[in-house]
Amino acid sequence: MKLPLLSLLLPLARASLLSSFSDWVSTLPSISVVVSVRRSDSARFDAWASSYGISIPAPERARRLSIWLETDEFIEGHNKGHNEGGSSFAVKHNAMSHLSRDEFAELHRIGAHARPQPPKAASLLGDLATGKIMDRGAAAPALAHTLRVGSVVREAEEALLLPSLPSRSLSWVDEGAVTPVKNQGSCGSCWAFSAVGAIEGAFAIRTGELAAFSEQQLVDCDDSDMGCSGGLMDYAFEWEGREGGLCTEADYPYEGVQGSCMDMGCDFVSGSDVFEFADVDPNSSKALLRAVNKQPVSVAIDANSMGFRFYSTGVFDGPCGTGLDHGVLAVGFGKLRDDGEEMTSAEIEEEEEEGRPHPWAQGNAYWLVKNSWDVTWGDGGYIRMARETGADGEGVPGQCGILLSASYPSVE
Repeated sequence: MKLPLLSLLLPLARASLLSSFSDWVSTLPSISVVVSVRRSDSARFDAWASSYGISIPAPERARRLSIWLETDEFIEGHNKGHNEGGSSFAVKHNAMSHLSRDEFAELHRIGAHARPQPPKAASLLGDLATGKIMDRGAAAPALAHTLRVGSVVREAEEALLLPSLPSRSLSWVDEGAVTPVKNQGSCGSCWAFSAVGAIEGAFAIRTGELAAFSEQQLVDCDDSDMGCSGGLMDYAFEWEGREGGLCTEADYPYEGVQGSCMDMGCDFVSGSDVFEFADVDPNSSKALLRAVNKQPVSVAIDANSMGFRFYSTGVFDGPCGTGLDHGVLAVGFGKLRDDGEEMTSAEIEEEEEEGRPHPWAQGNAYWLVKNSWDVTWGDGGYIRMARETGADGEGVPGQCGILLSASYPSVE
């Protein structure tokens, strides 16, 4: 009797097992969806790496993909808010998307390097790969006068050098005083690119000729600074004044590493000699506005924020600090409408006379800033940084500290 009972129970057991197996199989489509998403992420990651010529070693791939996905999530989330009117700027992937925040800070030596305090400033500017400027510190002097090489010109004379009524909007790029965006690569030479950019601008305005000068000459030869390990724009101006000028970029091309000084093998361009340079009065938007109205100006900023690192378009007004770690070039100013189009000087003037913004312009005033991270970064290598106007622009450090340390040269 036991055998027939067992034979009756076995089919029931098989049916139960088959039912459980069927239930499990029914979950397989959802698993395949997850695998498909992961393959899609991997494919997008590979396409990004290929577009920037970045090779990821196999042992690093999983970690780099994970960091890239975190960056991707930030970009997607921020741009969703931007598209819904919650932000004045957009962000995008770039060549730094696979670096964590800590890695970015470590690799670029943000705040990690400083030499003994120099006589005219508290620290150096510069780092690896992005050309960071080292933290200036609280002891940095607030100079409001023009410094000549070997002499000092008083504050009253500075007022004679700068236009008293700046334009409502200006782009030295459009005026033909700014060379194409360059790429400093893996050398901490932002200070050299900023200083050379200011000298190129001063030279173009004075002579009517736009010439690309050599950053490598400063990296190799300027013994006041530290090549790929950092520097200060004022030091570069002073060294260049003592040296007597710069070679062209073509004659002394950029290598992205510090080597022996070779400027005896090229001719200095006549008219590129810095005979004086001025430090703009800090914490004053009006002072920087007057200076930029005169010519492109070297400025120091805090570039270690996600919004700045992955900026794409619009006016960057996102959170950032004032621990100056990057040297760039202020090459203009203006305002954007809410639709992203430029306001004309006449529209801005009308806005000021009426004492209220136009309905389509809610205060999107900006500084136009040239970076040295290649044209693939930002808006073709540029960024529009938020600019305080009127009383709001006085006694403040400015967006990312842009009003704290600005200077410009004069050439002959």
